[in-house]
Amino acid sequence: MLCYCFVAFCFGSVTTCKITETVIQLLYIEKGVSRIEKLKKSGRTLFTAIASLLFAAAVFCGTYFEWLAYPEQLAQDLVYKSRKPLNNDIKIIGIDDYSIAQLGDYANWSRQLYADLLNILYSGETDPALVAFDVLFTFERDEKGDKAFAEACKDKNIILASQLGLGHFSSFSLDGDKVISHTDPILAYDELAKNTDTGYVDMIIDGDGFVRHSILEVGTKKGTYNSFAYKIAETFAEENGETLKEPKLDAVGSILINFVAPPGSYEYIPLADVLSGEVPASVFEGSAVLVGSYADGMMDSYNVSVDRRTRMYGIEVNANITQTLLTGDYFTHAPLLVVAIANGMLSGLLLFATGRKKVSVLSACSVFAVLAHIALCYFLWQNGILWYITYFIVSVLLVFVVNLIQKYVLERIQKEKELKALLYSMAEAMTEAIDQRTPYNASHTRKVSQYSVQLAEYVNSQHRKKRTKIHLTKNELDQLRLASLLHDVGKMSVPKNVLDKPTRLGGYLNDILNRFEKLELMIKLDAEKGDIERAEADGKLSYIADAREFIVALDKKEWLSDEEKGKITELEKASYTCPDGREIQLLNETELKCLRIQKGTLTAEEMELVHKHAVYTDGILQRIRFGKNYQRVRKIASSHHELLDGKGYPNKMQGDEIDIPTRILTICDVYDALTADDRPYKKAKTVEQSLKILGFMAKDGQIDNELYSFAVELWGGKENTPQGGNS
Repeated sequence: MLCYCFVAFCFGSVTTCKITETVIQLLYIEKGVSRIEKLKKSGRTLFTAIASLLFAAAVFCGTYFEWLAYPEQLAQDLVYKSRKPLNNDIKIIGIDDYSIAQLGDYANWSRQLYADLLNILYSGETDPALVAFDVLFTFERDEKGDKAFAEACKDKNIILASQLGLGHFSSFSLDGDKVISHTDPILAYDELAKNTDTGYVDMIIDGDGFVRHSILEVGTKKGTYNSFAYKIAETFAEENGETLKEPKLDAVGSILINFVAPPGSYEYIPLADVLSGEVPASVFEGSAVLVGSYADGMMDSYNVSVDRRTRMYGIEVNANITQTLLTGDYFTHAPLLVVAIANGMLSGLLLFATGRKKVSVLSACSVFAVLAHIALCYFLWQNGILWYITYFIVSVLLVFVVNLIQKYVLERIQKEKELKALLYSMAEAMTEAIDQRTPYNASHTRKVSQYSVQLAEYVNSQHRKKRTKIHLTKNELDQLRLASLLHDVGKMSVPKNVLDKPTRLGGYLNDILNRFEKLELMIKLDAEKGDIERAEADGKLSYIADAREFIVALDKKEWLSDEEKGKITELEKASYTCPDGREIQLLNETELKCLRIQKGTLTAEEMELVHKHAVYTDGILQRIRFGKNYQRVRKIASSHHELLDGKGYPNKMQGDEIDIPTRILTICDVYDALTADDRPYKKAKTVEQSLKILGFMAKDGQIDNELYSFAVELWGGKENTPQGGNS
């Protein structure tokens, strides 16, 4: 768990600052001027420095509080092995399953057996340096055997096991540099104890269940005791005229056991083979002979760091401790505070140095840092100092990963910005094409886009003031801006004569006037030929002149009155019959339909064509791959004529089917259409008039009343807000 905490804390600290740095970079990138470029560089340097300091602090804390304790211990177990060969002067006589099978039940063994063993070992030309029994002889068993064993130990270097009940680091305490046991020792029976020396065999087990340390001296109420292995090493050194090298104790008064080899590496001889004479006493001459359990059933084996898969018997653990003491090949951990400061500083410097570098440079720096760290660990290990392995390597990996992520994010965002710029430039180009297609729509698209963004930003400002729950995210605002530029792209598919039709008749007026001129000439010629009376001809010419005047005047009118409707009905019947019987109508069906337009300049058929521009917009935008960040642009752009009451077009959407960006675009499209001064078929309305018309639409439930209220505040003042309405 602490391992995850360390990684998460380090990764979080550096990532937070890197994200902040990235945001600052992107904000500065928007400006694109030389002065801002300098600020951008200094800003990036500042945030890289802050990120480096935070990361250094995180690595320091993680190292000092040992948040990677388990993987660190595992790494040290695998990497830091003994640098010395096995000591052949240490020999083990094992009480193994074979010996128990040969000698009978271990629980029933007489002490005479051990007396026989000593007599055999000391029967050669040269005695062993010592014999150490990792066996507890606490109670007397049989008088003859006990006495024989005690007698055999006289005047020899015999060391017996005792027990203090240490077990874990929590089972003792420190008095200055001295270790104090909480329990009294368990010693051999009195007669045997008089003729032997003793050392406690308690193994110190770390929190993960492995034996790595050995406490050499412990104080109790009955005196001070040395460990079993220390007594063996001290006695063996004295026998050989040597002195033990002063051990390097750690903060709890223990040494690190320098395990020489995996379990089973020391020379081991079954007890039964020695007793039977199969192994001669000469094998043990001058050696430190250790006698102890070598059978799983005797429950005297431990997990050891040198081989995490195989347990090591207690007697062999003591052999390793003895060799550590005899060779003086001690390991000590580097001071944790020093390691933490070094790791923090180097990690912070690495982060600062590799920020914004190319991946190749970043990779090279990371590899170099790891290799240099490994070299340092090796050098210090050769000098007996164990440097912490994993913390710096993990921090280097984090620096590498975070820098890679930052580069990827920056490149991805830069690409998105370029794609966004391309998308907007395409939209601008299409807007230009749309607006240039007709002189009566030259600035409509850009104005609608401007109004939409203004209104959306104003709504957001009111949201920040807690006046409304409506809010547009930055992405929604971007999509609205793009949709507003593309909302009329479908007009490119609407016939130009319909888009450019400035009056009711449009181009048909010239056809009518030309027809009237021809009729007038025909009437005059027919009168000169005498085909019709002069008075009749004058009457017809006068009627055509009146019709011309009426039609020219009506063509420019925005509304159609009832009187004008009657006049049109009269003109529908008006015709001239030629002398040859041909009948020429003054107005054809299409022209009459145009004159009968109640409001505006478009017939129902022409209006339907114009309405289809929303469908055409949807069809055109369907072919553009906007990507997930702009996937709503098409719907917003093609739905700008939808109304909340379901009476809009093309899909008769209503209510919640219409999202906020679309509602904003609808209001702005209507507002610009009303205030535009480039429409020949109508006069531009004032802001006040336009807002009142929008107010009626809000009251009728066609547009969003809340958004309309904000539009009034933005463009016309609160006094223009109509009463009533639904959102």
